[in-house]
Amino acid sequence: MRRRDINLKDWLSIAIIMALLTLPVMALPGIELVKNCSTISANVDETIVYTFDLKNNGTEKLNNPTLWDDHLGEIPVNKSMLDIGESCTVRVPYKVVQSDLPGPLVNIARARAEWMGGEVHSNNASFAVSLGIVGYENLSKYGYDVPESIEPSA
Repeated sequence: MRRRDINLKDWLSIAIIMALLTLPVMALPGIELVKNCSTISANVDETIVYTFDLKNNGTEKLNNPTLWDDHLGEIPVNKSMLDIGESCTVRVPYKVVQSDLPGPLVNIARARAEWMGGEVHSNNASFAVSLGIVGYENLSKYGYDVPESIEPSA
């Protein structure tokens, strides 16, 4: 067997690898929000149910997650902590009222949580519900897809 000499290039490579192995892991907190609804169309006095799915998609535990919706206000979350990769679901009923017309009923929600390094905020999540007879026409004006079977006639 022949012994190989270690040159300066090899030492530099070894030093770089050792430095990378001793670096602390970077904290990347993250929270993802998805919003859905029990229907895409409703009338006044009907109750719809919004579903909010929160997921800790980061590398840190998250504490005190909260939800805020520009139409529903602050929404209580049923968990005080989300572990890495953990999810929770919150459902909120809403009764459609006359002042929601002509529609569509569009609202945007956002989640936030705390972690050791501060706060983290989610993406904006929205859902549009058409209202009344002209609801689908209004929905399409806002850029939402309208199922072909209910496309308004020209």
